[in-house]
Amino acid sequence: MLGIGLLAIFGPTLLSLAAVLFVFPTVPGSLMDNETIALAISVLVLAGVVWLAVSVLVRGSLHRQKVSGSRPVPPESFTDVPNPQWSWRSNKAVFPKRMVTVVAVAVVATALDLVLVFLIASSSFPASLGMLGAGIVLATLFGSIAALVAALPWSVPSEVAVADDGIHFWYDSPYDRRTAREVLSWTDLNVLRSSTPGGADPITRLVRFLRIDSENAQIIASEWPLHRAVRPSSPRTQTPPRKGEGSGTPSPERTFPHVTTPIATETSRSQRGVACVRCRVRYPGLEGFRLLWCKVDHFYVCRNCWREGCQEGHGRGIKATSKPSRILGAVVLGVAFLAIWYPAVSYDYNLTNAWRNTNPTPIADLTPGEIAKVDGTILSSSLVAWGGHEVYYSKTGWSWTWNTTDNFELGDATGTLLVATGAWYLIYNGPHMAWWAPHTTMWVYERGDRVQIVGSVSRLGNGTLHLDAQIASQAAAVPLITLEPSVMSAALLLLIPSLIGAISVAGAVVLLARRVRSRRALHGQPMLALDASAESRDPNRSWIPNGRGTTPRKRGVGAMGVVLGGVALLAVYPGLGPRADSGYWGLGFIGTIVVLSAGLFSYMLLFGGVGRPSYVAIDDVGFRMWFESPYDRHLSDTVFPWAEIQDIHMTSGKGAHWVLRWTTGEVVNLYMLRRSNLNLLLQEWARRGSRNTDPQRT
Repeated sequence: MLGIGLLAIFGPTLLSLAAVLFVFPTVPGSLMDNETIALAISVLVLAGVVWLAVSVLVRGSLHRQKVSGSRPVPPESFTDVPNPQWSWRSNKAVFPKRMVTVVAVAVVATALDLVLVFLIASSSFPASLGMLGAGIVLATLFGSIAALVAALPWSVPSEVAVADDGIHFWYDSPYDRRTAREVLSWTDLNVLRSSTPGGADPITRLVRFLRIDSENAQIIASEWPLHRAVRPSSPRTQTPPRKGEGSGTPSPERTFPHVTTPIATETSRSQRGVACVRCRVRYPGLEGFRLLWCKVDHFYVCRNCWREGCQEGHGRGIKATSKPSRILGAVVLGVAFLAIWYPAVSYDYNLTNAWRNTNPTPIADLTPGEIAKVDGTILSSSLVAWGGHEVYYSKTGWSWTWNTTDNFELGDATGTLLVATGAWYLIYNGPHMAWWAPHTTMWVYERGDRVQIVGSVSRLGNGTLHLDAQIASQAAAVPLITLEPSVMSAALLLLIPSLIGAISVAGAVVLLARRVRSRRALHGQPMLALDASAESRDPNRSWIPNGRGTTPRKRGVGAMGVVLGGVALLAVYPGLGPRADSGYWGLGFIGTIVVLSAGLFSYMLLFGGVGRPSYVAIDDVGFRMWFESPYDRHLSDTVFPWAEIQDIHMTSGKGAHWVLRWTTGEVVNLYMLRRSNLNLLLQEWARRGSRNTDPQRT
């Protein structure tokens, strides 16, 4: 199934890339021509198809050999019936919205491919072909993923029964009855709820995944609170350890005596920012984006208050919350992605528009900083004013590329200026054949030729007027050239700034509106501050480092380093100025990769490491953890008492990970510990706390 899925997703994507490479001309200086790369990609996809077909045939043959002595049982012979012990109710499943979404994505991707193919066929400017080709490949990738998701078979129960041991399902298909799970116990649902970060409500996910109708969903939702394990609220003050902790007697109820709430008695000096409405603790700066927006109460709450005050989403689980950090990340990433492409679009449009719609400007009237069209005669001390050279390019042979180091003077009736060729964008053939290029037929510009040039005007330090030639042609051929701005460039020139403004305004409005509603929900009560210096690590314990802590300053410095590193990489290559032949398109493609990578790493540094201790320690009471940030100490358990741990084990199935189970049945994910510290916890638990487990448990 994995091979089929990968082939279904990447097969069409790679074939679309091969088709684009077949159409696009080879870039001069490349080590291999586009046709060879496209052929290699096509052979790779064909090899994948052949491998998958051979694998299916071989496995089918081996399977038939194993069961050669047994006759296949037809599905019609199955006589399974629903267990009459349960009260079965018909499940009237409706067509899922997610299926409509993925089908719509596949259809839109196909339509977008057709539109981009039409634009490629009608485009008169080669510089836009690269972005069109990238759009085809990306549209095919998303369309393939959506089509695969839409084509996957989903087992939907035809009848549902709710009983004391769990939720029972009956499937009409005999194949589904032997492959799908027929009963989901309440215990498994509690384990799933406790082991999921954020305590997401498994009932909501179950109803959506199995497409259970509203009537059965209401019955399940009404039965679920009777079997759900509720975590007791932790007290707001520090209490000493109970007598007998660590003695091996499990406590019947977990009261969390080790949770500390270091809230200062005085109010916060600053009443700006955002606060948890329930506990009124103020979270300054980026810490405010760690709060959760409760969609039911419509105000911000911290994780602790969401779990206790909001009862984990008022029965709706994590679906009843929204994270402001995700909104901020989406806005910043979207704006950066659009901004990195705008120079390429603007550069392309301004040059082609100047060529098509402006009149030649006399040299004496040129102004530094503008893009101008100049018509004049080449004044050069050498015969060949602007030439090029041949480059051997793979199997296609030799190709021609224009020089970037040629400089010459251009004059008209009003004056002269210096012309540089280091940033040429589109150069048409000159009137003279390049006699030194035996492998190609190219035409160059010589002294005395009359030319028309579009470029950027500047003034050198010595006062000399300077023009970067970006589009050039001999004056006699100008009437025959139909170069003009493409429809795509003209549309994107207005669309990109509009989208940047819309995304920024929408994100700011949502975040500010939520802060205002949270401030109103406080009803004028002052915000409280956490005193970072009120608590320090006990020097009498042997603390072991656990990697990067959760200090806001460290996270901010790390994220800023990642962003500056990405900017420095772009400044080195492809550079912050236009490059010969490609302009700013290279900055757009490479910048997209840098923006996505830097954005992901910055987000993980700022918000992904929340809740990770910087030090751990072992004592007779339990496994202790120290968080650098007072906000983490306010929200997290700082010690795992040996007396309250039932067992520590690794989950099964996909995404297996280590979890700790309390004597109350709750489960805590141990993602926050280093491997060495996790091994230390396992060793100490085996030596100290394993006597608290059920002796029948293996």
